[in-house]
Amino acid sequence: MNGLKEIGIKNKRINLIDLMITIFKKIKDLFKLHLSYKFIFLNSWFYKLINIIYYKIKINFWSGKSNLCSCCGRYLRKFNSYGFKMRKSALCPICGSLERHRLLIIFLKTKTTFFSRNIKLLHFTPNSSLKNLFRNHNNIRYITTNLNSSNILIRNDITNLSFKNNIFDVIICSHVLEHIKDDHLALKELYRVLKTKGWGIIQIPLNRERKKTYEIQKILKPKDRLLHFGREDHVRIYGLDFKQRVEKVGFHVRVIDYAKNLGPKNIKKFGLNANERFYFLKK
Repeated sequence: MNGLKEIGIKNKRINLIDLMITIFKKIKDLFKLHLSYKFIFLNSWFYKLINIIYYKIKINFWSGKSNLCSCCGRYLRKFNSYGFKMRKSALCPICGSLERHRLLIIFLKTKTTFFSRNIKLLHFTPNSSLKNLFRNHNNIRYITTNLNSSNILIRNDITNLSFKNNIFDVIICSHVLEHIKDDHLALKELYRVLKTKGWGIIQIPLNRERKKTYEIQKILKPKDRLLHFGREDHVRIYGLDFKQRVEKVGFHVRVIDYAKNLGPKNIKKFGLNANERFYFLKK
């Protein structure tokens, strides 16, 4: 009986803190929606205070020992479920990183000189957790780009980049190409702007059961794309031939199933997808 009472009290406390987090999030949203930019600018100290309080409550609520986010460095009691098709232990409740972002950071820290050597980085459609991490490193000259996002440095069409040839040391392109109609042209552009001794990492949603990529150019309506490709904004389902598609533009490609090398214990600890793989490119 005492055990059940303790569980009940704990659940009440969690619900109360969860409610406080929701309230502060709503307050932040109201500031953004209903207050003028001039007011927010002149009273930025108050908006920052709301942010700090919200962040502190969130950290205290989610702190634990079960999991560790490689992006924000926080120890957590758990990762949240997330996704179009809900995935358990997917989302970091503090920084918003997903499985693929956390795996990427572990790989960059343990298998590359990414954080120690001076580099010029081109990052397509960056997640906020990665962007916050990369831009705080002095060794990285950080260029973010996308066609539609507003919170990026340079607006660009990946199939027609505005950059000069051979200009970037590193390129990161994660879960972008499945949205691009002409991915061959996009890959040619990546090859063009990467330095001769540069390298890059591509991540895609991969169907390992398909030998060949499934795509039909005539499928244009969102509801039809959802039916054929699993998402309204996807234009294909990549199969195991993706490596060959990348090699056609000139890249040397190494397929890395890095998560599996970390073992089940670390996969659980860092909230990783064991089937996530990297396509490591060299020019």
